[in-house]
Amino acid sequence: MKSLLYLICLQIAFLLIDPTHLSGQQFIQIEKKYSMKTRRILPGEIVSYQLKTDKGHWYREELVILYPEEGKIRFANRLVDLDQIQAIRLGSSHKFWNVLGEGLKIFAYQWAFFSVAVTVIGTPLSWSSLFVPVIAFTTGVLIKYLNNGKTFHFKEKYRLRLLDLDFAKP
Repeated sequence: MKSLLYLICLQIAFLLIDPTHLSGQQFIQIEKKYSMKTRRILPGEIVSYQLKTDKGHWYREELVILYPEEGKIRFANRLVDLDQIQAIRLGSSHKFWNVLGEGLKIFAYQWAFFSVAVTVIGTPLSWSSLFVPVIAFTTGVLIKYLNNGKTFHFKEKYRLRLLDLDFAKP
């Protein structure tokens, strides 16, 4: 029993020491110039990106495979050169908060409309008919604005790099 435990420990140690079976990482790194701050985007993540050729259009696709030798990125539907990407937007997939912000804005419109419609019947306007829609509308706009995510434009401040940290096979 003692020799079996010794053999298992020896095999585990060999697997931890031997680098031939280990795989590294390939990822996209967003770097801020003159700073140590970086963001990593790994394969399998869903990314919103904008190409230099399509100024107003944003694509939202899954990052599938990285080709660091050629400097290309394989998304779910297309192969993109790293130099073609103009901007990447991260963190804008919080659908709940966007729906909540839109719901508060619609509630503000409806409250204001019905407050004005009631005055036709003869009921005077109150302060609540002014404050409730204003507060609901500003809260809805703030919720959508704060949960919009971060957009990285690759002109002067940020840089996009494709890194491969695979171990060399002997």
